[in-house]
Amino acid sequence: GLLFVKTKKKKFLLIAIIGEIIMVGGYFLSETLFLPLIFEEAGFAVAVTGVPFNSIQGVVNIIVAVLCIKLLQKLKVKELREF
Repeated sequence: GLLFVKTKKKKFLLIAIIGEIIMVGGYFLSETLFLPLIFEEAGFAVAVTGVPFNSIQGVVNIIVAVLCIKLLQKLKVKELREF
């Protein structure tokens, strides 16, 4: 939330998109390297099939984050405190 307030919206979206690309890449790399340890037939081909779904997850994450930030701004929440 603080990132959204201190940066412009376009910069926030750029940072969020870069973050989601890193997330999808990390999922792909881990699935490529570790799935074959559990399932011998798994590997690159299986990891490639996960990329579209992980990308959709990234887009939904960005949308939800923007909506939550807008809601918190509307409610004029300046900081979140732990309960």
